[in-house]
Amino acid sequence: MNMAHIYQAPGKTNQRSSALCCAFVANVDTSQNANVTFNGNNVSLPAWSVSILPDCQNVAFNSAQVVAQTSVPAMRPSIEPNSIKSWESYQEPVGLWGNITISANNLLEQINTTLDGSDYLWYTTSVNIIAEDLQGEVQQQLTISSTRDALQIYINGNFSGNHTFAKSSLSVNQSIKLIIGHNEIALLSMTVGLQDYGYRYDRVSAGLSGSINLKGLRSGDKELATQQWRYQVGLKGEALKIYTQEGANSILWTSELQAPWTQYLTWYKTSFATPSGSDPVSIYLGSMGKGQAWVNGNNLGRFWPSLLISETDCSQTCDYRGKFTPKKCRTDCGQQSQQWYHIPREWLQPNQNLLVVFDELGGDVSKIYVATKTVATICVHVLESYPPQLDSWSQFQAQPKVQPMLLTPEARLECQDNQVISSINFASFGNPQGNCKAFHQGNCHAKNSVEVVKEACIGKQTCSILVSSATFDTEPCAGISKSLAIKAQCQAISSTSLKTKLEI
Repeated sequence: MNMAHIYQAPGKTNQRSSALCCAFVANVDTSQNANVTFNGNNVSLPAWSVSILPDCQNVAFNSAQVVAQTSVPAMRPSIEPNSIKSWESYQEPVGLWGNITISANNLLEQINTTLDGSDYLWYTTSVNIIAEDLQGEVQQQLTISSTRDALQIYINGNFSGNHTFAKSSLSVNQSIKLIIGHNEIALLSMTVGLQDYGYRYDRVSAGLSGSINLKGLRSGDKELATQQWRYQVGLKGEALKIYTQEGANSILWTSELQAPWTQYLTWYKTSFATPSGSDPVSIYLGSMGKGQAWVNGNNLGRFWPSLLISETDCSQTCDYRGKFTPKKCRTDCGQQSQQWYHIPREWLQPNQNLLVVFDELGGDVSKIYVATKTVATICVHVLESYPPQLDSWSQFQAQPKVQPMLLTPEARLECQDNQVISSINFASFGNPQGNCKAFHQGNCHAKNSVEVVKEACIGKQTCSILVSSATFDTEPCAGISKSLAIKAQCQAISSTSLKTKLEI
């Protein structure tokens, strides 16, 4: 099915003395392309796309034919002196740590209790166990009927289990070890963000709810949800603001030689020098578990590299057509969701930048490092049937004799500031296949493709090549629609190897 939305201003004209008019023409079929006649002109519409006609005659943009450069970054580790040499640690206390606590004979909802002031809420209670309850070979279990998003269980100060949930809420069944007499139970409920869309999203709760049962006792199960619970909002490190210089100086940190590198609920502190230059700065946190990081008191946000993308959620091909789903065109299955985190240079000082990392699950801070991000590889793939770039319309409007349908699309490449195009890894005008990761020639190829692109681009920060047979002075395959694919390398202008290459 095809449809059009037309917007027209009666009595008003443009520079060409034509009535002001703009149209959006759509093809909502999910598989079939369409050719339609609109205002006396033929308009080709790829499946599941919208074309914009700024003058109701010529296509200036189509949502399925977007021309955009792909930039592949490279992370360069900082080589500044004293970049990151040593770490210190501080162990977050388990359970109640402050004088201000809340008591209730029921389970409290987390968001209403923390007032969204922290991701963390401690649920603590205690239970007395008699010797007879632990007789036999039955393993004691703590079952929780409903919780979200993440939960850690501590019995008598000892870690018993960690649970994270892909769904909004799930039940927990955790084996635990009790002792005869008094037992302290501390449950750390953690949110990873609040829902901000969907039906009645504002009513979605967080924390523990339902029943909490102690099972495997000879005297029978114990329901804990209705007994007295004490609550502690947030972490002690948060309250002391130990991610700031003043807060970090207010506590005693453990030196590197004694640091527990892979402990739960641990704060880590170090300092680093700002990398030279103007390239964006990032920090690698791929070796960590789950938590938050701060630079000079500024929160970089949550990290969770231990969460891997499901192995089954990726497909070999990517088809944009049809209704969007979160799994559509997903890549890198089985990999970490994120490894690198941007540090704005405005947050940095020349030396002694304070870096504080809090890890809930236990990670290896010795593998954290600071790097600068630079563009290493750039790619573009443009079909000759694509509309010309949008900025071509300024030429069309300024020169009435120029006809938009006669304009030719361009393949444009651009390195970042202080870089130039140093080499062409791939270029093919014809029917090249693949993508930026792996372009390869098809059965139609102009033999001088690489030479033409080199002549236009080498040694320049930006370049453009018209996607037409005239550019390559050849017609490699008559009668078929062709395209131009290019993969190039960017390199710093100051590089000695680049200067030598350009002189040659």
